[in-house]
Amino acid sequence: MEVDGLRNPYWLVDGDIWNDEVENTPLMQRAWVLQERFLAPRVLHFGQRQLAWECNELTALEMFPAGVPSILLPQSKFDILSALIGSQSRGEYAKQQFREAWNHVVGQYSRCKLTQKTDKLVAFSGVAKMVEACTGNEYIAGTWKNALIYDLGWYRTGTDSEEWPSITTSDRAPSWSWMAVDGEIFFPPASDKVVEHFATILAYPVSERVGTSAFQARGEIELECVPLMLSSIEWAGDTISEFEVAGIRITDDIDESGSHLDLEGSKEEVTSLVQDRGVLMVPLFATDLALFAVMVSEEGLSGSYVRVGAAKIEYGKTLDASLQAEIPDGWVMSGSSSWIVNKNTSQLLEYLAKARKETQRSIRLN
Repeated sequence: MEVDGLRNPYWLVDGDIWNDEVENTPLMQRAWVLQERFLAPRVLHFGQRQLAWECNELTALEMFPAGVPSILLPQSKFDILSALIGSQSRGEYAKQQFREAWNHVVGQYSRCKLTQKTDKLVAFSGVAKMVEACTGNEYIAGTWKNALIYDLGWYRTGTDSEEWPSITTSDRAPSWSWMAVDGEIFFPPASDKVVEHFATILAYPVSERVGTSAFQARGEIELECVPLMLSSIEWAGDTISEFEVAGIRITDDIDESGSHLDLEGSKEEVTSLVQDRGVLMVPLFATDLALFAVMVSEEGLSGSYVRVGAAKIEYGKTLDASLQAEIPDGWVMSGSSSWIVNKNTSQLLEYLAKARKETQRSIRLN
């Protein structure tokens, strides 16, 4: 091929070559295999068209024996291990990298299948033990003590919560742990800078009940927080279209990057939960872009609560320079920059700043 008058040889490569040969194969969809692959120092994959090789320093294919180009391999095993155990720095950037890598591993694991649902904890315990031994972090039912306040904001899509109801697996782990459910798990983006905390964990479960040796995790956490009542929800078919909290009506965006409320169960189950038992929004933290919260409901007359979902409230974003003349409805420019804020949802931050002094209390979450 000739480019700018120079003739050079080029390769036309399938952009999904690694996924086709390794990631998307049936064997890689098994949860136990993910753990064995993660722990093994060297792995040889027999793909459909060529061999693939993984070790703690190199990811290669027959056609790329010196290493698969990063553009074809966004995150290699080496990258993940480096972020999880390669650096013992306590700096904020290292903590962010750790959270990103761990959330990636959890996301992969949550997409995998288990013949025995009761194996959810033990089939992942080897990964947790290795990271715990190398870092000294304390493992707590699928996450880490120093990251738990952020990981409480995990969620799964509505279709998964209906296909795999949490009630069928709730005896595996506490409701606040993603280990208590099946289906793909998502987390608030670890790359966004946290600017404010609205909740603090006052008490953790004992490690013997939620650590790497537990076949069934048990224990509650105590949160100091500002719980807000979920006043109402509106539906568009089987999807939540609007919800109200603290007198502020919030539109649930179809786009995952916007505001959304994720409650466990079908439309009928969610409606009954909100009307009969009541649901509280517990704000956890805020980034430059959004507020993240866990949704809870009181468990009988015990005074403790269970997790029933999560929420993200978007209140700020950067407007694309090419679209500055098209500010979305309900948004206004902030200063002379391309930063815009939502007139409605930004009021929630103001409300929380005042309510924290008057209505802050502790709740026990099972």
